[in-house]
Amino acid sequence: MTVENKFGMLSLPPQVQHLNSRDDFYLVGTGLVVAGGGADGKWGFIAGPHYTCSNYIEREEIRIIIDGQEHALDLKMHRARGTGVYYGMATVGEITVTVVDGACRGETYLSRAVLVDNNSASKEHIISIKTHLTLISAESGIKDACADDSDGVASGVVLCQGTTLFSFQGTQSKWVPNWADRFLLVAYNEAPETIYKVKNTYVLQSKPKRLSAGGSHHIALAHYLHYTDLPESDYIGKIRSMDALKNVAASIDEWQTWFNNAGSVYALDKIKDQRARDIVEGSLTIIKTNQTVDGGFVSDEIWADMAWTRDAYCGLRGLLACGHTQESGDYLNFMHHKYMMHGFIPNASSCGRDTFALYNGNPANTPRRQWGGACPEANSAPETPALYMLVARDYLAATGDLAAIKAVHGSLQYSMDVQLKHAVANGYRLEFSGDETELCGAVTTLPAGYDYRYLENYWSMSSLALCIASLEFYIDYLKKRNDNPESYISIYGTVYNLNSVLENLKETFEKDFWRTDNAEQPQGYHEWCRLKADNSFPKGRIVNLTLFPWYYRVNVKHAERVACDVDSVKGYFLADKKTLPLVPVLGDNRYLGHDLGYLLWCLVQVKDPFKEKIYDALVNGTSAQRWGSFNECYDADGKPNAHNLRTFETGVNIDALAKYWKLGL
Repeated sequence: MTVENKFGMLSLPPQVQHLNSRDDFYLVGTGLVVAGGGADGKWGFIAGPHYTCSNYIEREEIRIIIDGQEHALDLKMHRARGTGVYYGMATVGEITVTVVDGACRGETYLSRAVLVDNNSASKEHIISIKTHLTLISAESGIKDACADDSDGVASGVVLCQGTTLFSFQGTQSKWVPNWADRFLLVAYNEAPETIYKVKNTYVLQSKPKRLSAGGSHHIALAHYLHYTDLPESDYIGKIRSMDALKNVAASIDEWQTWFNNAGSVYALDKIKDQRARDIVEGSLTIIKTNQTVDGGFVSDEIWADMAWTRDAYCGLRGLLACGHTQESGDYLNFMHHKYMMHGFIPNASSCGRDTFALYNGNPANTPRRQWGGACPEANSAPETPALYMLVARDYLAATGDLAAIKAVHGSLQYSMDVQLKHAVANGYRLEFSGDETELCGAVTTLPAGYDYRYLENYWSMSSLALCIASLEFYIDYLKKRNDNPESYISIYGTVYNLNSVLENLKETFEKDFWRTDNAEQPQGYHEWCRLKADNSFPKGRIVNLTLFPWYYRVNVKHAERVACDVDSVKGYFLADKKTLPLVPVLGDNRYLGHDLGYLLWCLVQVKDPFKEKIYDALVNGTSAQRWGSFNECYDADGKPNAHNLRTFETGVNIDALAKYWKLGL
């Protein structure tokens, strides 16, 4: 059921129903600043400027004082259809409070528009808005103070993250140094009645307003995030000039324009299943929100607040499947710039600065490596450079914009050449990347025979598949440049006949990883790795990696084997739980957030009617969260882990749903 409401003279789009009871968190963001909270309207996260920034707060709660009595509000927040705007309402006696959370792209502030309506036909009420802002513990190192306006009157609260803190995975993470003092200013767009602090909580109260019968009042609770460019009094002046109604209208209009620009063949009303449509629409808003203004994609702002290459690829796949292409072009420029700054394609990059790039071979990555040293280049050459190249491939296919691809030629050439360097030297084989999601430890892969601490022990089927897809695209691209792929000189000075290399890679893919000796799968399938020590197959399956080549659109020598791979995986589907375990061994039914998306996409591709069961599981199972996005992984009972609002898993799943519903056709 949807509800449509008014915000003053502005009509709000209908509310989208909650899709699940889990995942009590949503986000609004501008690509520079971001914040969010739960279904009750209480915020628990604010970060910026720029997305690689730790959270400032523990809690922000809006309350109302009516005739001298303070009341808590359960706002029952929902997303407004066709937007990334969220709003909710609460009624206390004759007073209704509506709060709208929205943001416009590129702005450095977020405002919560608050409307108070007196529903009485005869009685006036005196009201004021009271905000409780609870800080993260003192151990966080975030400094706090009251902020004065130009007349020296306390008018807001300012929080500061200094350069002794860290901006990735929390203020004390020791990973990514905070590159500058950053400030969060919280204030109303009118002079307050009072501001005071009780223990770890600031209280901001607006001036009392007398509402006549049928009267209303609106106010904005603004959050300006900035560096040291202006004094706080100037930002308070900016906040005082805000119009809550105009802010809401601008955010709604921006989102509706973005959705409409996709074109009629991508119209979401082609999805006739309302729940699936809501999932896709909600997921699109999360992926779009997760893209920074400089073009990168965070995995999720709350924890993994850097621009991750693998997440970007799958998030962009979801956007492209729904008709949004500009984001891919922006990402190519972002990554090309990072390559020019760092000399490699990062696994993850800082957003807003070039101060840190997470490279699997970078000693700064040591804290996550249990063996105490950095990964060698052989573990950095696979996956990440390939996925960057596949963004270029998919963008070119969608737009025909060859000029944009030529503009990033240097980073594409590096990405191809670093893969070739190791693949050819190893007899057309590659190791695993140090950070592939299927193997990252979110669900343990030890029962299948994979120990992520020792990447050098394995030949990877998925890494080789991505190399094949990269090279096929690169050869086609070189031809468009009028370059000869049969006498190609790499950046390392090696001369290749790329057509011959491609054939050798495809031959090795079949020779090394196609197996027919498993009695459970007599038709044969591609296994996910070989152990270097004795060239044996692993002792267990990791089902996503068998599907991996086909989701990433790899062309192989034996196209008929794709259906065998898909068939070999679907038997592990648990119909009663509507899940696909990642490592289907006895007693471990945990799964990743994109498992079903991979399988659904592949089943649609091979026209297997089993797709209906997987579609139902993806749409009506336990994975889709309250607002339409997906988590990194889930326990066997569907309980999600903390990596929420994820670009990667969300992108895969809506790509699969768009394919199922034939969007774009």
